[in-house]
Amino acid sequence: MDKSKQKKMTQILQKTLGMHIYRVYRAADMPCIVFASKDSENEDGDFHIHAECPVRVSLHGVPLLCVNDMYLPDSNTTQEEFNKSADKKPISMYDERAKKLERASAVIKSAECSEDGDLLFAFDDESCMTVFPIGANEDEEWRIIDKGGERHIVYRGNGTLEMIAVNTDMKQNR
Repeated sequence: MDKSKQKKMTQILQKTLGMHIYRVYRAADMPCIVFASKDSENEDGDFHIHAECPVRVSLHGVPLLCVNDMYLPDSNTTQEEFNKSADKKPISMYDERAKKLERASAVIKSAECSEDGDLLFAFDDESCMTVFPIGANEDEEWRIIDKGGERHIVYRGNGTLEMIAVNTDMKQNR
């Protein structure tokens, strides 16, 4: 992404400063992270990241949550049980660790976007989160849903960044 878009994206990410991890979930195998301010009145959170690319949360270089954890069983399930229950949406290591991150409620102290489209967050508990695109084509790598700004921001593997305004008329008709 060019320097002006990188700067704009970093400015947008500044809105997350002081927010905490509100919810971590997945839609199929897409990691979804939601941030909310302490006094948020929005029950869905204030700032969402939907990642079609890898996400890693770590503390002092030790991974706490990674996208591949979706394919491993939680601590109460054997790999064999996990494999047999694939049609029942089993609890994965990702799901188990996501709940721990939600309970920890770490607060964002810095946020930036790299020239390569990486999203970098540092938290007050010294953990950090990186969302890092791996594609080089026009496919979507990540999407930010900025509830306060009423827009979606989409980053594609070829380095393009789109700002999509949400049609508030459509939202009211849902």
